[in-house]
Amino acid sequence: MDKEYVGYILAIVGIALIAMGALNVAGYINFQVVDTTLPTILYTYPANGMTYKAGALNEIIIYAKDNSDVVSASYNDEYGLKTLTVTPYTKLYHPFVIQGWKYPDVNFDGRVDSIDYNLVISGKNAYNSTYDLNSDGKIDLADIYFVGKYVVTVTFAISITPSYSIGENVTFIFSALDTAGNPATISGWFSTADYQMLSGEWRIHGVTVTDNMMIVLSERKTTITFICNDTTISATDVTAKVTVENTAYTLSYNGNFIWQGTIELPSGESKLILEASTQSKMNKIAVTVSTPEAFTFTVGHGLMLSGGILLAVGVIIVLKKKEVEW
Repeated sequence: MDKEYVGYILAIVGIALIAMGALNVAGYINFQVVDTTLPTILYTYPANGMTYKAGALNEIIIYAKDNSDVVSASYNDEYGLKTLTVTPYTKLYHPFVIQGWKYPDVNFDGRVDSIDYNLVISGKNAYNSTYDLNSDGKIDLADIYFVGKYVVTVTFAISITPSYSIGENVTFIFSALDTAGNPATISGWFSTADYQMLSGEWRIHGVTVTDNMMIVLSERKTTITFICNDTTISATDVTAKVTVENTAYTLSYNGNFIWQGTIELPSGESKLILEASTQSKMNKIAVTVSTPEAFTFTVGHGLMLSGGILLAVGVIIVLKKKEVEW
């Protein structure tokens, strides 16, 4: 094939890649394979749709079946979406029975997998009531089949710190997400009238902030401070923290009823939930913080870069061919 034609082909392919990359960066083309299969919630504790007083519920337990792990959970209050901490679950405080059968996570590690399957098989030789899933006095193929049926079921627990606003009725939707971001949900309500206001002042980068305020910072790293004005309480009873998207940061006590911490914020706009609480008092506000945007190299940028290289090579080949002809 003539080198000039090769140059033209490379240039055309380069232009096409640049166009595809630009469309991807602009959001018009998505090269991701999307998994839309929702996790199946088999059982929850507490029951879906119940009402609880603040502090009366400190743990949510969900059994979900999917091909990937359940990774996070959240609830909605007047400040919007709040991410909760998912803790490793190693013991079933609320044993689950499926139509008369024991839940087949027989080693209580939070998921049904090949380890549970092999343990049940081993029970055929040495009887163990834990592995007798239908409690019929023997371990046989019925038990083995049952545990196989529930492989890839995940058990997860959410530890909840009572940190809601004063006098608020919180409607929550706990969303169990798989690794593709598909949610399965349970819902309920909290009544938080039993909290009192914890008097204090919040500062971000030295600036006093109030609820629903927006602040613009020139850098992503910033210092957040809580100054407690209620000196009748013990400082050891106060927990002060900042939640940014999926991450919670605990502020350190510096003495004189001041809690402080330095964190690095994501680029762009972020909603910060600032919380200071004792067992019966609460100071909670939400602040939107804007920081400088950071460049992120995406698939689209990679296509544009590759296209640019091919285009440049193609043009060089064509020009060199024409120089020879001249």
